Amino acid sequence: MVTISLSEFVDEILSHMLSHLPSSRSFSTLRYLYYSRKLKKTTGKFISCIGFYISVPENISIGSDVFFSRNVFLGTIPDPRSEIVIGDCCMFAMNVTILAGNHGTSDTSIPMRYQKDVPERIVIEDDCWIGAGVVITKTVTIGRGSIIGANSVVTHDIPPYSVCGGVPCRVIKSRI
Repeated sequence: MVTISLSEFVDEILSHMLSHLPSSRSFSTLRYLYYSRKLKKTTGKFISCIGFYISVPENISIGSDVFFSRNVFLGTIPDPRSEIVIGDCCMFAMNVTILAGNHGTSDTSIPMRYQKDVPERIVIEDDCWIGAGVVITKTVTIGRGSIIGANSVVTHDIPPYSVCGGVPCRVIKSRI
């Protein structure tokens, strides 16, 4: 059985409620105030729309002038080595999922559900555009100025100023 403290329970309820508020300026400001209080580092204001959700905000750093559209999920595991770092001036379209952590799978004698989590680090450098439905997993760095096309699955590093897409995501062309 998993037990959580009352403050963790209240945070979960607040986070869930905030993620379902309408996409207006005042509700976006309310979401910003709540999440910026909990995030590891926030260098400036970010804009979030309806359905924005963060798991373990202490392991997430968000730069300034970052835009999150509908239903964006940033998830880490409760381990300081599991981290998401987002640079300045990034854009995230709707239904983006970023997961910095995974279930352990190496020991076949016990169910995966009970194995130790594997911490991972995801870095999205400045001025990136992450398209709708993108999933970012594993330990990856998305280089400065890159564009990730809709419905891509990013499983390896992306060079700076790349236009990428596909499953798995691959470089289509350079912006330079």
